[in-house]
Amino acid sequence: MQALERERAARAAAEAVARVAREEAHAAQSAARAAVSIARGQARLAAAAARATATAERARAAAVHSATKAIGSSVADGALRACWAPGGIDTGSDSAFASVMGSPVPTRRLEAQLQASLPPASARHSRSGSGESHNS
Repeated sequence: MQALERERAARAAAEAVARVAREEAHAAQSAARAAVSIARGQARLAAAAARATATAERARAAAVHSATKAIGSSVADGALRACWAPGGIDTGSDSAFASVMGSPVPTRRLEAQLQASLPPASARHSRSGSGESHNS
């Protein structure tokens, strides 16, 4: 009789240990799923931030290029008007005309100055006011 009671007690203890182990395994599995979900979310946020930064950099470069072209074309228009206006600049030769019109070098210099005067896109992005921190 005592052997039977000891066997039941041992079986009950083993079942209790197994139940606790199953519950702990389930909790660990749930925690692992949550960690994977969080990691995926952070990866998506990081990818979106990288895409936004790249898009902002491309837009910034396009804006600088457009501004440079617009400024360059208005300078060229002004030079042409000055050359051909009554009493305007006497070009005399093609080389004099070319010196009035300028070369692509000043345009590149102007573009570099425009690039330098603009804050980087990443700095503008960080001041967007979202209030979120993307540090992990």
